[in-house]
Amino acid sequence: MHYITFLAVSAPLLVSLLCVSVDISDGLTHSLFIAAAASFSGFIMWMRSRYLATLYLSERQARQRHFTDALRRQFSDGTDAAAREAAAPRAGGGVTDADAKQVSPVSQPPRTVARLSPVLPAFMACCFFLLSVLFTISAALHAIWYVRSLEAEQP
Repeated sequence: MHYITFLAVSAPLLVSLLCVSVDISDGLTHSLFIAAAASFSGFIMWMRSRYLATLYLSERQARQRHFTDALRRQFSDGTDAAAREAAAPRAGGGVTDADAKQVSPVSQPPRTVARLSPVLPAFMACCFFLLSVLFTISAALHAIWYVRSLEAEQP
């Protein structure tokens, strides 16, 4: 597991353990702290997914550029070779050293670094944002329940 993913997953758990160790028994405060931690985790995972998407797209563009350059080289070499062959004297009949130096070696495609798809971190970010919304709703329900319990105690 990547350390950014580990940070995002462990943040709400650490906040929950911190609330228990500090003895926060109020449901409203506990829910708001966990909602904030889940929102932070969602932001972290969203930023990771955007980074992976940018890396993935730049590598895709580099591979596409390499592919089109290779095609251009292949087709331009074919026409250049035919033109050189027509212009070359028939007595020599072979490829000269100058012709051999003009042909460039086939370059390798760019190395792929982004082996991860940005979909999973984006999905995790959406899940963390959903958890944040759910914990915020839980905090609102705790506040409503607390206010109603105060009204019931007052004569």
